[in-house]
Amino acid sequence: MTGSPSCSLPNALAELAASDPRGPTGSAARDSFRNLSDSPVLLEVGIGRRPDVARALAGTGYRVIAIDVVDRPVPDEVAFARLDVHDLAMSASPRRSLPIPEADADAAPVALVYGRNLPAEIQPATVRLAERLDAAAAFTTLGFEDPSPSLRVERRTVGSDTLYVVSESRGQS
Repeated sequence: MTGSPSCSLPNALAELAASDPRGPTGSAARDSFRNLSDSPVLLEVGIGRRPDVARALAGTGYRVIAIDVVDRPVPDEVAFARLDVHDLAMSASPRRSLPIPEADADAAPVALVYGRNLPAEIQPATVRLAERLDAAAAFTTLGFEDPSPSLRVERRTVGSDTLYVVSESRGQS
């Protein structure tokens, strides 16, 4: 994702997480982010060589897990697992594959599955994974393509970028 730091994905997600839950919701997608502050585990799909979003979110107190199909260096405050989102989304127990300490496994559900610059071919698997984890989902695309047509998303302008918030998550497909 390009743009100034004030227009970045972590800032947009933090804004969604900080929304006053007593105020008007605006949409089902916004409701899906309401529990972020209650469940501080966030999962980044396809971290690649861009750990800045994961680092920024971890710096705000969230526990961040990043996955990718190849080993990637991540900041110390970010847990990493070499996993394919397609396999994880189809796994009998995707949560058990994630590097969540056993003591936290039941107490800290994954609240958000997100990705940046997600190609259309992994967007549906990312959303399926979020649904399996009962988590919200959001992503940016590569920039030259629209989200997968199979997904219902709400477009949010974040500076010069677009954040796609999945509007049918949490098992409502």
